[in-house]
Amino acid sequence: MTKKHHQIFFVILLFILTGTLLSKGQPILFGLLLGGVVSYVNLCLLQLNVTRLGRVAINGKGFAMAGTILRIGAALLVVILVERYLPYIPIVAVIIGLMFKYVVVLIAGFWSLMLTDNL
Repeated sequence: MTKKHHQIFFVILLFILTGTLLSKGQPILFGLLLGGVVSYVNLCLLQLNVTRLGRVAINGKGFAMAGTILRIGAALLVVILVERYLPYIPIVAVIIGLMFKYVVVLIAGFWSLMLTDNL
């Protein structure tokens, strides 16, 4: 994960954390924060697997990856946890929080496109 991904993710999570603390623990913001943290971990796992795949392509050695299973498992675990043990947190907020990694990747892509484009 690039430094830009980290910065964007921390800004998003900082805004949600600040909103959660200022609103005295709104369940929607807490769900967004929980989903966002798991999304950040999933993005780190994705970057780790991409780095490993790059090394395998360069060295020509093969190995098995379980990255997709781990990322789906983490997302399912947090959704099941919220559904079963934390009924006051909206599941939709957690799912939206899980989608933050896609927003971060899009923002970073547009950012780099704007910096390289001289139009």
